[in-house]
Amino acid sequence: MMFGKMFQIVSAVLTVSVFSVSAFAATLGFSTGASSNFSWTVTTTGGAGVMSFENNEVDTSNPTPDAVLSDSINLPSMNMTNFQTINIAPGVDIIRATLVPITPELTLIANIDAGGALAGDNVMTANLGSGGFLTVGTNFIAYSNQQDDLNIQSHVAGYSAVIDAFVAAENQGFDLDLSFGGDSSSSLYSLLETLNGGSLSGTLSGQIVAVPEPATMMLLGLGVVGLIHRRRKA
Repeated sequence: MMFGKMFQIVSAVLTVSVFSVSAFAATLGFSTGASSNFSWTVTTTGGAGVMSFENNEVDTSNPTPDAVLSDSINLPSMNMTNFQTINIAPGVDIIRATLVPITPELTLIANIDAGGALAGDNVMTANLGSGGFLTVGTNFIAYSNQQDDLNIQSHVAGYSAVIDAFVAAENQGFDLDLSFGGDSSSSLYSLLETLNGGSLSGTLSGQIVAVPEPATMMLLGLGVVGLIHRRRKA
């Protein structure tokens, strides 16, 4: 009898785990392309800042291998607003800013002919939401606020298993989370601290991953707890 209850509980947990893993399984990683030494530029003028992106390529994927590898990923330029200086330790400050896309489209451009798409074709367009936070240290940036960052507008079905999985995950109610980090060769903190005007570029490494939205995770957890409770009473 005890074995039967344990089997049912384990089965329930495994069902939830498989559901969650299926969402996490689709990932896309990108970084500064091999032919360049920068992929983002921050420009300040008139007390405001703009962050722009170029020279980023997809270099990892799950599932892999996948046609999306080595494709160009174009993040939209973003206005930097709401600058805040935050003390995180004695003598150590960071700057936090809100990023707001100037135009929302993030695009993926094919580098080869595959799956009905030609090299140079736009194989995915997604709108990037507003309100993400960028954290800036002396020579680094980090954008990692977990939220539903992307909303896919169009894609070439059958070109990429990763892109198809992202679309399927969105249809199941999952979020597409964008995160990235990078380094600069000189002090980005100093540039943003004064906002007197200037520009600075650096390298980048980031990813897009499908994650369950918080309400889904809570319901899944409650479902397992409820099932365990019922089995214990049986």
